[in-house]
Amino acid sequence: MPGLTLARARENPSLIDPIALFDLAKIAICRRKQVASRPGRRFGIGAERWEQVRIFNWLIGFSDCRESLQSWWLFGAAADGVPRTHSFACRTLTINYSSTHASSLENTIDTRSPHLAVTDVESFLKVWQALQGEVDVALDRSLRELGVNCPARLQDAIRYSLLAPGKRLRPVLCLLASHATGGGTSNAMKCAVALEMMHCYSLIHDDLPAMDDDDLRRGRPTCHKQFDEATAILAGDALQPFAFQAILNSSLSAESAAECCRVLAASVGPEGMVGGQMDDLLAEQRDIPGMPIDEQKSWLEAIHRRKTGALLQASVELGAIAGGASPADRAALCRYGRSLGIAFQIVDDLLDVESTPENTGKATGKDSARGKLTFPAVYGIAASREQAHRWTEESIRVIQPLGETSVPLQWLAKYVLERSH
Repeated sequence: MPGLTLARARENPSLIDPIALFDLAKIAICRRKQVASRPGRRFGIGAERWEQVRIFNWLIGFSDCRESLQSWWLFGAAADGVPRTHSFACRTLTINYSSTHASSLENTIDTRSPHLAVTDVESFLKVWQALQGEVDVALDRSLRELGVNCPARLQDAIRYSLLAPGKRLRPVLCLLASHATGGGTSNAMKCAVALEMMHCYSLIHDDLPAMDDDDLRRGRPTCHKQFDEATAILAGDALQPFAFQAILNSSLSAESAAECCRVLAASVGPEGMVGGQMDDLLAEQRDIPGMPIDEQKSWLEAIHRRKTGALLQASVELGAIAGGASPADRAALCRYGRSLGIAFQIVDDLLDVESTPENTGKATGKDSARGKLTFPAVYGIAASREQAHRWTEESIRVIQPLGETSVPLQWLAKYVLERSH
């Protein structure tokens, strides 16, 4: 990109070469706060490289770059020494990406392959990152289908929240479950999009002052802070039917699409995620320490089986349906999802106690401050960690009979256990 300026890049994003930006990613992000506060200083880099850093910072801002067709995670989820609030920008680098660039990328993963070769954590992360990129592209494409009848401010709020940096855990679970049953990943992409939309709606509403009252989500201001409460509520409302629309517009058979909608609706409805959220709020008003320990454990399990676990289980079940799984394989994947959901929530509770906002991208320590019912509060930290290990092992065990195609899901369970954010 010799001689390319920010002004020219704004006019024609196709001039941007992603390969040339790779070596600039770390310097741009690590110095982003200093650059923003003291733009006159160039930190010892030449004028041309400085202009490329400006282009990079513009791209990750989303505000002007609307021609995004691909995303990368440039240097991993846990970039050494880079705070979460900076490193999230790496994965959200979006540009007008042509197929000529794709062939020059090293270690490109063919996610359509009937066998995703995963032998260690490094190869697993490459698969995950490739799937994340495809999901982001599909999400962006779905947003582009919104017409003039959707007000611009509502579109902006939906885009801001839906394309925010995240692990894309639920859509990746869906794609890998479809792959595990021999259906590949492409058949399940619309289901994956629907799951991320539904998850995003839940985050927007969960962050509202009447709920968890959070100001930070995924390293950025929450939707109601970036816009306003009414817009955030409407953005969440819009994402729910948008999710079902994505499934119904897919290439799945009418029977499979209807079954996917049924499963998704049940997982987020009054007996699923929303019911779990209601009980979670009610638990804050109860005298938790004064409850018998068995009642605390029962209440805790009932809350998180629905609030967190139901949508995670639905993620693998939608993948199984899209992949044409047999009843036995679908049942095995559902058991995997249930076990993974419990392990995920335990780790989430532990991170709230042991981690920092810079690492997690959201406020920490709020659960105990609000008297929430959590695994560390009921079982203690050591016993909670032991339970997380046990549920992870159970999730891996139940899908091993599926054979080699289940290996990526097994590695995903290990990642959930060991994640730091």
